[in-house]
Amino acid sequence: MKWKPYFARAGKGLAFFLIAALLFCLITRIFTPKWSGYWKSSDTLTGFYQLEEDSIDTLIIGSSQVISGVSPMELYQNQGISAYSLGTERQPVLCSYTLLKEALDTQPNLKAVIFEVTELFNVCDEASYRKGLDYLPLNANKWEAIQSHVAWAEKREQEQNGEAAPTALSYVLPIIAYHDRWNQLEKADFTYWREDRTDPYRGFSIQTNQGAKGTYEPLDEDASAALARADVTILCATPDALLGFLRQHAQEFRPGSLVTDVCGVKGAIVPLIVSAAPFIARMVETSLAEVESGVAQQNDLPFLDFNLPQLQKAIGYDYTVDNLYRSPTHLNLSGAQKVTAYLGDYLADHCNVADVRGTQAAEALEMELPVYLDGVEDGNLYLKEDLANFLLACQKGRYSVLLAVNNKDGNCAFPQAYRDALTGLGLEKEIPQLRAFQYGVNSRQADGGNYIAVLECGTIPLQQWGGAALSQSLTLADGAYATLTSSTSSGTLSIGGEEVDANDPGLNIVVYNHETGQVVDAIACNMEEKVLDKKPGETGLMPVLRR
Repeated sequence: MKWKPYFARAGKGLAFFLIAALLFCLITRIFTPKWSGYWKSSDTLTGFYQLEEDSIDTLIIGSSQVISGVSPMELYQNQGISAYSLGTERQPVLCSYTLLKEALDTQPNLKAVIFEVTELFNVCDEASYRKGLDYLPLNANKWEAIQSHVAWAEKREQEQNGEAAPTALSYVLPIIAYHDRWNQLEKADFTYWREDRTDPYRGFSIQTNQGAKGTYEPLDEDASAALARADVTILCATPDALLGFLRQHAQEFRPGSLVTDVCGVKGAIVPLIVSAAPFIARMVETSLAEVESGVAQQNDLPFLDFNLPQLQKAIGYDYTVDNLYRSPTHLNLSGAQKVTAYLGDYLADHCNVADVRGTQAAEALEMELPVYLDGVEDGNLYLKEDLANFLLACQKGRYSVLLAVNNKDGNCAFPQAYRDALTGLGLEKEIPQLRAFQYGVNSRQADGGNYIAVLECGTIPLQQWGGAALSQSLTLADGAYATLTSSTSSGTLSIGGEEVDANDPGLNIVVYNHETGQVVDAIACNMEEKVLDKKPGETGLMPVLRR
């Protein structure tokens, strides 16, 4: 009996410890950033750990160029290949190496690895290492990477007297690095781990604008210069060639740099394909030609450089169509589909990958495919530059389409074909304000030039026009709260209290996917002087879309 108080106190102490540990883990999860937007690094990594063991035979690793440039679901749809992309934003090669080892623990029968080499000789910032490592479980692979990175960072700090090096403990306990994020927390920080974390895109991110400017100009430098500058070097060498390469370049490596290899991981287990996406105004300080001659070629590795004219011709690549306007070093959806189609054929012809369509291995892929195809459809909407085609593509049951006219200096006197496209959506025939303006004139007819409308699921829950300013709120199909305004100075559309339109002169349109709760596209359209396609040299007024 005399031991009971001791057991009771021990039990209370243990309970307190467990509760404290759970709270600590919860707080750490909340404070760790959720990189789930533009390049979705956290979604990619958490989604990978939801895969069934031994369920993929192709792994893709690399930076944001591979996130936007290679689609595993396109590989499945076209060639039946089961693949996953473990790309993260500006992925350091150390992280590529670690992610490959991680993948091999649960996917031991990989047939091929595609390594995208953008960051091969680049110096990455601390945030890039965090995005590549924070969402990995704490195991031997991660611990090895932490030690290597911290040692490199400490040496770099001594050499450059720069930013303080991170500690290993800050990677083991991320709350140390992120404790001051309390004033940056958002709803997603609290809900992220309660949601389904599978990734139906399998690491791919659909990017949708186009019209890249500039030209591709590869730098002319030799491998010696690149190696001398590199903080981390990964050697894609077969075991037989690795030692020879190290001896040949022993004096060229940067002092204190990390040098590692891929094929030495669990032996030379899979064919490694080194690749590079097309780059415009490339920011990488190395010549891809030197990657091929200094690493890939010497070690008998296939190097698919999509910067080469012959490969670009083979895939029908056009940088003004296939690269992003806002970030021309990245492919958009159109470019990704072209590159992926080529890679899929290459894998099928050279890497003995299986076509899993119609097999049990395809069950998860078949469940994910409709979600992916809807995403592609959303992405293709963004690529449409013609108003009539755009409106035709908006006729989907999952879309809520919001319209508002901003008639300040605007002109919505659209040609009949475009007015027909609007009425074809179910809007009132011959919408008054669409013929209320003359080019460059802001005078309204008696029926007024202000207009707001909402279309969803084949219905029109809201449609108003008139000379006075208009403002109306309503609840959309998924319960989201929307507000629309139209006047001589604004045409605004907001969802959930956040303005989501361009609010430019003309007709503003927002397409909202009420299944995903995301804005698919936001455009403004008015009449501008353009060269007519059917009459070269002649100009006329045409509807122009602006995003």
